[in-house]
Amino acid sequence: VVRHLLADPVLPPALLPADWPGDALRSAYGGYRRELTGEARSRAGGT
Repeated sequence: VVRHLLADPVLPPALLPADWPGDALRSAYGGYRRELTGEARSRAGGT
């Protein structure tokens, strides 16, 4: 699912359904990755 989310083909806006969640899902996943990376670094004693 994550690979598909990151490699989701970007279609022209005219071809996307009005409720297409791609951008919101990528944004949420980006936030998750940043949070997870920060947590891992803090536990490892990094910055």
